[in-house]
Parts: sequence; structure tokens; C-alpha cells
Amino acid sequence: MTSTLDSSNFEKDDQIKVICTPFDGTDTGSPVENTINIFNTAPVLSSGAVNPPVGFITTTFTYTVTYADNDNDPPSSITISIDGLNII
Repeated sequence: MTSTLDSSNFEKDDQIKVICTPFDGTDTGSPVENTINIFNTAPVLSSGAVNPPVGFITTTFTYTVTYADNDNDPPSSITISIDGLNII
């Protein structure tokens, strides 16, 4: 037998205690327990773009990216690297 709870029921750092007790309609068996910890999910960057796509040494380039985090955590730091050199 399987039962599923949708992830929308939980938040990070929740601790869920699951207790399953078998019953055959007449007798009750011994329960089995498990504890589940809900951990943080990693944020995701997507839709990266540079504008303008080409330019000169004097051109100001703007880089945009979309940040998403399923836990709704804001970014705790931002690092910008160009050719392996950290700019910010």
C-alpha cells in the first residue's frame, strides 16, 4: 500500500513523523514509525542574457538573469565572474 502527500503541504525545515499501523479488519498490528526531514532546495538561475550582444571596450554591457527559489529565499550573495575572474 502506498499513500502520497503533495509537497505543497510542507516547508523547509519541517520534520514529519509518519506512523503506519496495520489493521486487517479484526486485529491491529504493531505500528512502524519514520521521521522525514524537509530540506532546503537549491535556487535556480535561468534566462541569462547580455545586452548588447556585441560591443567595444567602451561599451557598457548589461547582464540579466532570472532567480527562482522554491523556498522563497532571497539570494544571500551575488557573484559575477568574467573568464574566471570574480568582478563582484
